[in-house]
Amino acid sequence: MLDVVSPEPSSPPDPLDAYSAAVVGAVEEVGPAVVSVYVGGAAEAEQARGGAGSGVVVTPDGYLLTNEHVVQRVAQARVTFVDGRSVLAIVAGRDPAAHASWAAGLEGDGPT
Repeated sequence: MLDVVSPEPSSPPDPLDAYSAAVVGAVEEVGPAVVSVYVGGAAEAEQARGGAGSGVVVTPDGYLLTNEHVVQRVAQARVTFVDGRSVLAIVAGRDPAAHASWAAGLEGDGPT
């Protein structure tokens, strides 16, 4: 007579694996639109002196959204993409009540 071997019960999926996969997927999808925003001169931007913050490109023609306090006292900022490209952005609007500002990138290409 043959012995019947039952398959081992599979363990339930690890919720952290699913969460990690979701985070990685989100970063791959939106990561190119996330930028670092530096205020001050070019030298300050390279060394993160002056002010700094983050933003996200929200339109195909390069408008980005950031917090008002990041660009509160400036008319332009240096924006750096995750791939290292850097462009000059001009503050195009402010909404202090919503604590939001938007800017338009003027040099080079936006996110791809």
